[in-house]
Amino acid sequence: MPVGPPAFGRNNRYNDGAWYVQDSWKVNPRLTLNLGLRWEYYGVQHNANPSLDSNFYLGTGNIYQQVRTGTVQIANQSPVGGLWAKDLNNFAPRVGFAWDVFGDGSTSLRGGYGMGYERNFGNVTFNVIQNPPNYAVVTLVAGSDVPVLPIYTDNSGPLAGTGTKALPGTSLRAVQQNLPTAYTQFWSASIDRQLIRNSVLSLEYSGSTGTGLYDIANLNDPGYGSAFLGDARAANRINYQYTNINYRGGGGFSNYNGVNLKFSTNNLFNKGLQLVANYTWSHSIDNLSDTFSGG
Repeated sequence: MPVGPPAFGRNNRYNDGAWYVQDSWKVNPRLTLNLGLRWEYYGVQHNANPSLDSNFYLGTGNIYQQVRTGTVQIANQSPVGGLWAKDLNNFAPRVGFAWDVFGDGSTSLRGGYGMGYERNFGNVTFNVIQNPPNYAVVTLVAGSDVPVLPIYTDNSGPLAGTGTKALPGTSLRAVQQNLPTAYTQFWSASIDRQLIRNSVLSLEYSGSTGTGLYDIANLNDPGYGSAFLGDARAANRINYQYTNINYRGGGGFSNYNGVNLKFSTNNLFNKGLQLVANYTWSHSIDNLSDTFSGG
């Protein structure tokens, strides 16, 4: 002591890239195919000063043993060479078709399938600023960590003096070291029938499923050590060196299915009347409605 203020300044950079190819192929006068492929690369966050980047990296064994033996390391000296490993296989196919069922333009059948990827966002990953060795978030308890905690005029509180003080365990803001890029698969089909001139009745279905959606979970709650690794002391955490490990991972998923019945006209009975009517039945389920929403 005395402690000094942490370095809050960061210069975060990314190297991103993408390409796609797409074509429409008229197989015959009644059938058209749309074929495409997209590739995305969302680069790993890195600092202009690499010594400021650090993360928690798992050890060996099953997932609980990996947390127990995990360590905090400077990112560019870690097993994956950065805050997290690069994900280079984000290929997203797109296929679709349109078919004139009877060849007279009165009835069409359409369908398609695609994938889409999404980068994690800054408020999740930038929080690694709070990891040691350049920063520490600790809780000091009067009577155990320090004798008393009065109201201090110095920002450093009880750590403003001289000498040395063994700090209690610090919490972490960790990003999964092999974090996959979240993606959604989506598909649809519809049949449209012209009932009378300028009026169409449609039956439409759409579905989607999200995989690897970004989540935050505490890997190191008190009691996890006894629950998952059989520690004799009931209050043990999995990792003894740190307190809460707020882990930014990809454990979220979602699923949606919906059917829509639609009637539309832009000139009903040639009276200039425009009308659109929809009825939708749908079902949606997920295990995390947004990154910060769940315990």
